[in-house]
Amino acid sequence: MSAIPTVFITAIATALLAAGGYAVGHKQGATACAADWQARELASTQAWQQAQQRQQAYADELQRQLAQAQTNTRIRYKEILREIPATTSGRPCLGADALGVLDRFQSGAAPSLRLSATASESAGATDAVASDTQIAQWALDAIDQHERERARCNALIEWHRQP
Repeated sequence: MSAIPTVFITAIATALLAAGGYAVGHKQGATACAADWQARELASTQAWQQAQQRQQAYADELQRQLAQAQTNTRIRYKEILREIPATTSGRPCLGADALGVLDRFQSGAAPSLRLSATASESAGATDAVASDTQIAQWALDAIDQHERERARCNALIEWHRQP
């Protein structure tokens, strides 16, 4: 045998071995890369799910606190509303002029903040008055609405402050 074919055969065998080694290494590298990517994706998804669960738990707690605050406000409102007739005399408190001024403001006010129908309907009459009982009820309604809105705003503020 001549030296050239042996060198030639050896070169071809070495090239085939190198190509085979490269193919095996490439496949193992690609598999390792895909496994690493999948592990990072899984960890990222799990972290996202845990963050979502924490946010949901926090939102649920804020909702519970808001509902409790609203319940407490409603209870106080009803207790005070029951006391108003006993602590007021129904005597005239605001005359026609004062009611006329309030009526000008109330044309754009929310219905829950308007004086009761008895007071506001007769505001145009010269003998119109709002009793201390009506004024106390109106003030209580304004305080109640303010407390409910304050509790809602505080819950929203807390949500945006979340850790």
